[in-house]
Amino acid sequence: NDRGFSLQTIGGIDSLATLAGIPGVLLAGYLMDKAPTAKIAVPFHLITALSAFLTMIVTPTMGGQPMLLLARCLFMFAVTTALPLTVYRMTRFFGLKADAQIYGFMSAIQAVCMGFAPPVFGYIYDTTHSYQLGFEAQIASSMLAAAVFLILPAYRFSANIGAMPAAPKGEDPGKPGTL
Repeated sequence: NDRGFSLQTIGGIDSLATLAGIPGVLLAGYLMDKAPTAKIAVPFHLITALSAFLTMIVTPTMGGQPMLLLARCLFMFAVTTALPLTVYRMTRFFGLKADAQIYGFMSAIQAVCMGFAPPVFGYIYDTTHSYQLGFEAQIASSMLAAAVFLILPAYRFSANIGAMPAAPKGEDPGKPGTL
């Protein structure tokens, strides 16, 4: 809204941009099946950085609604992949032994960050009358995340970790005492 767009325009664009998350998640799922590396997260973090940059510079006269739509679609395309990619990487790097504990710890850190982000962004805006610094921090953190994924080692566990073996022919897998 501080960039000069009405709340109605932003709401409409964000509603439409939500649909961009569907191909993002589908592509991430496909890549998880085909590429046995955490590096598949790199382009998604770079797309998030690009979307923050476009959102930072867009105004009604600089790119207008088409650029705002592109920025928001890129954001939704990339950000919707975060949870499935994270859960998959956790099992591939750490296995299933402490999956719930690791996920709980990660969720606690995420909750703290999400709780502090709005007041920090509000303080930035109240102090500078701009979200510029906040966007720059988002761009920098997305670039840092991409760099970290580039240096991660190979997965420690196979893709079929925890997979149940197929039932022998002629046996009912739902029957007690069988696989």
